[in-house]
Amino acid sequence: MVNENTVDAQPPAATLAAGPTDAERTIPLRADILETEDEVLVVADVPGVGEDSLEVTIARDVLTILARAGAVGQAGMELIYSECTAGTYERSFSLSEEIDKDRVQAVVKDGVLRVSLPKLKPSTRRIVVDADRA
Repeated sequence: MVNENTVDAQPPAATLAAGPTDAERTIPLRADILETEDEVLVVADVPGVGEDSLEVTIARDVLTILARAGAVGQAGMELIYSECTAGTYERSFSLSEEIDKDRVQAVVKDGVLRVSLPKLKPSTRRIVVDADRA
């Protein structure tokens, strides 16, 4: 099914000392994984991220989610306190062979990303056995 592999979210010590900029900051993506008989669903919080700032890929049986969140602010207003972090959210998950990688779908709405990972239908094929006549 899905095996979580968290991307190392800590930058090197030298970067910490210098203080990473928002563009360099990597934030662990928080996610829940749900399963039914037909699919596995990954639900991830991506606050402040739209579809144009999301990248969902599958390579070598690994699902990777990258989401870039910009700084919070509105024209004409001064930000005096913030708990929303700008930077790149990242997370990777190992996929099992039972996931149909050709039918994966992702939808983002109201700061929540939902990645649907349909399961392959089990298939059994009968093999005809011929007698060796040699």
